[in-house]
Amino acid sequence: MRKTLNNNNKSQILRIVVLLYLFVFIIIPFLIVQFLNSSFLYDFYNNNYIYFMIVTIILIYFYCTGIYRYKIKFEDSSFLVNSRNIINLIGGKLTQIELSNEMLRGFVFTKRKFFFTDILILKIISISGKKSAVRIPITLLRNKNKEKITSILENIVSKNE
Repeated sequence: MRKTLNNNNKSQILRIVVLLYLFVFIIIPFLIVQFLNSSFLYDFYNNNYIYFMIVTIILIYFYCTGIYRYKIKFEDSSFLVNSRNIINLIGGKLTQIELSNEMLRGFVFTKRKFFFTDILILKIISISGKKSAVRIPITLLRNKNKEKITSILENIVSKNE
């Protein structure tokens, strides 16, 4: 039962789009304001501060919500989940967990409104009997992959009951 599910390509494309957005809508206008003092674009950018505020709010939205690259690897007796925020240029938050199948007691997918990121909540119980939950952010999760993950995790949970 070896399966690997990830979103590497989609998360990289979204990251490139956000970085291009930063370059085109903030860095280039800033350079125009600094160095081209007698142009029409200078007048536009210099007189429209609301433009920079709206563009900055959109960038802050992506920075705060994050773009997460995930990889879920299922094996016969365990599974590994990696999730990393890739929008931060200096390294992002890494969520990595490897669980044996016997530790999983339940799971839930939550979808937040106005966000690209779903949250996979894994309900686990340790060998000592301590119950806990792990939140794993997943960006741009397709319904097809969500169904695959759900079916595999449901099989694991049903074997543990």
